[in-house]
Amino acid sequence: MNLDGFSMRPLTLELERLLIGGRVDKITQQNKANLTLTIRQPGKTLLLRISTAPQNPSVHVVDKSPENLPEPPTFCMVLRKNLEGGRIAAVRQHQLDRIIFVDIDSIGAGGRIQTFTLAAELIGKYSNLILISDGRIVDALKRIGTTSSRVRTVLPNQDYQLPPAQDKLDIFAANVDEILSRIKLDENSRLDKAIMNACQGFGPQSVRETIYLAGLPVDMKISALDAKDFDSLRDALTEIRDEAKNPTPCMIINSGENFSVRGEQVGTLTTTRRDNCSPAFKAGRDGAKNPTPCMVVDAGKILAISAVKLNYLRGDVRTFDTLSQLLEVADALTNAYVPPDKEKFAKLTTNELRRAVNKIAVLEAELANAENADDWRIRADNLSTYRYQLKDHADAEITVPNIYSETGEEISIPLDRRLTVAANVTACYKKYDKLKRSTKFIAAQIELCRTEIAYLETVAHALTASTTLADIDEIRTELIAGGYLKDARKKSASSKKPQPLKFTAPDGTEILVGKNNAQNDRLTFKIAAPDDLWLHTKDITGSHVIVRSSNVSEETLQLAAEIAAHFSKAQASSKVPVDYVQCRYVKKPSGAKPGFVIFTNQRTLYVTERDDLEKFLTVDDLSK
Repeated sequence: MNLDGFSMRPLTLELERLLIGGRVDKITQQNKANLTLTIRQPGKTLLLRISTAPQNPSVHVVDKSPENLPEPPTFCMVLRKNLEGGRIAAVRQHQLDRIIFVDIDSIGAGGRIQTFTLAAELIGKYSNLILISDGRIVDALKRIGTTSSRVRTVLPNQDYQLPPAQDKLDIFAANVDEILSRIKLDENSRLDKAIMNACQGFGPQSVRETIYLAGLPVDMKISALDAKDFDSLRDALTEIRDEAKNPTPCMIINSGENFSVRGEQVGTLTTTRRDNCSPAFKAGRDGAKNPTPCMVVDAGKILAISAVKLNYLRGDVRTFDTLSQLLEVADALTNAYVPPDKEKFAKLTTNELRRAVNKIAVLEAELANAENADDWRIRADNLSTYRYQLKDHADAEITVPNIYSETGEEISIPLDRRLTVAANVTACYKKYDKLKRSTKFIAAQIELCRTEIAYLETVAHALTASTTLADIDEIRTELIAGGYLKDARKKSASSKKPQPLKFTAPDGTEILVGKNNAQNDRLTFKIAAPDDLWLHTKDITGSHVIVRSSNVSEETLQLAAEIAAHFSKAQASSKVPVDYVQCRYVKKPSGAKPGFVIFTNQRTLYVTERDDLEKFLTVDDLSK
């Protein structure tokens, strides 16, 4: 869910006020879709985040940028070469399209000032970031050749062309009566479709809000509207246009007094309800020009985002100081930042899991055949008994009394007519011996597959909990060691090992949580003391949890068990079984895969995790 072109106009004005005159001090790239420009203004430093992620493309100022790639990609280096040290001259939007241009003046060869334009095309899955100079493309985040698009290519040294334009009217530039005339021409369409076809930059949320302000049904045909309806529509278009000129960002959520992301309060937030709000907000609701851009969230999922208040929606309203704060919260809710290689490793793990499951199915079928090995021995014994009564190469199948049947039942035995009867006897005995020998081997292979599946599930679980490059790098090392991935990286200086998550119980006791198998092993066998308490969900994939105390209270034990349930595949389930035991009773078998342990003397606690576990999460350096 992202802003439409209409809602990007106030965002552009906000960025213009913040950034113009600022110096580009540093450019970094977080993953293949996100870059951050550090901009120096007198007395402050701003971080401009540019994201081309399909789920939420945007350009906005952030308080804190995610960690950067260890080696900047080519496009990042091109931006550094041309833009670092430059001054931002303008921030502008192309009409009401979802395209924002940032003009940057840099000093080139011979002291000559050269203007570069950074074009952020925020158009869903086709989003791109393009560096332009004198109307020509210097480079692009996503290069688009003729094999990718027959309409428009984006390659270095080409003339920059805007995406194909639509024949629509700009509500800020055109007369409202002109827009109404365009809508009237679309007489066979529904009202919402006609408005979207006439107004440039209008997305579904802007259209629905306009129709709500006009007091008209969404699905009404244009041909059914009368003069009074068009007057109402004129007033609605005028109101929503004026409201977008100076927005006060807000969001609508379902419930709750505090809003946080990863345990931290986000921005400066003021909570109001539509039926119990401030006089200024009431004035905006009642028609005064007090705009309130908002985001609608249901059960953690964004339903709508807009730069104007959405009166047709109901819920709690949270106002922000800036649109950038609103978009930063939207990024957090949509998990817009994905560490590099996380998706690749997740896909690799999924494929390996599927392969192992399929292999087990094949092996179990072979084991079923092997368990019928005695049938071949019985065939061989009967053929050997009656061989002197049979002619070589004569029959494809014989039926004789079964020598092992007490009631004289007959047995049918297929024969290979290419072989003699004696050779068929030998073939049956060989088949029997082969199947008998394979039973143990197949059973061992099935057990290995089950162990591999259990291990891969721990890797998949670790990937969901990994949020930093260091976490992903540990999983990469683990996959390489397990033979699932080839080591194609360049050798680089070793970085600091990522540390487990740390929670603090109300009584001050530390609770540590491993985020992947390497951290689980390090936490259990190197960080924890023998008297510390070790917890893990019973027979369920999850993280190792350590309580740093030899005398644990019932309240702390309950909290630790709930944390163990949260960081497992049983997350959000009720009555999750959690084993707990002192670390001295936890052992790692020789040759076991990372994260696998055995333990004794355990006890089991059944818990249902609480909703506010994040408030116990603390940020600390656990390095020793």
